[in-house]
Amino acid sequence: AGGVAWMEDYAFLRGTGAGQPLGVINAGATITVARQQQLGVTYTDLVNMLEDFLPGANGVWVIHQSVMSNLLTMQDNAGGAGTGTYIWGSTTDGVPSRLLGYPVIWTEKVPRIASAGDVGLYDFSYYLLGDRQATTIESTQYDYWRYDQTSWRVVHRVDGQPWLSAPLTLQDGTSQVSPFVILGAKTT
Repeated sequence: AGGVAWMEDYAFLRGTGAGQPLGVINAGATITVARQQQLGVTYTDLVNMLEDFLPGANGVWVIHQSVMSNLLTMQDNAGGAGTGTYIWGSTTDGVPSRLLGYPVIWTEKVPRIASAGDVGLYDFSYYLLGDRQATTIESTQYDYWRYDQTSWRVVHRVDGQPWLSAPLTLQDGTSQVSPFVILGAKTT
């Protein structure tokens, strides 16, 4: 069950839609926010992502584990570089479970730091799932009986895709928002 759930999560985040679910990172409704610096994530990046996020949405941050040190060492440098305090609290508070008011999920299922989608803000209530059949599990000893091994086969037919095909345009006719916002790849 754990392997099937892991693969589903991976596909719902990164799937291409070709023979697999269309993941939120590759969806047409996803807004990509330009990264402010080549490596890492800045506070401005996070605020810009929040600005493009659908108002009133129930968001969750999905962030690659490799971004953790970058986020935890962000400082408020209002008095100049190196003079500020850490934004996310003290080391005794542990790893933050919320970021700008939304829960954080640390995972290996999205791209590494400095790649498009290493940080994402999503409302998965705008993601549709379709289960085509119940999961079946079969085993046999015949393939590898000489080696005292059992072969297993798991068949799990599921599909998924974002409910929206494009970002939504606000009343001003210009601003676009989405329930799926990612931080773009580093620029050269």
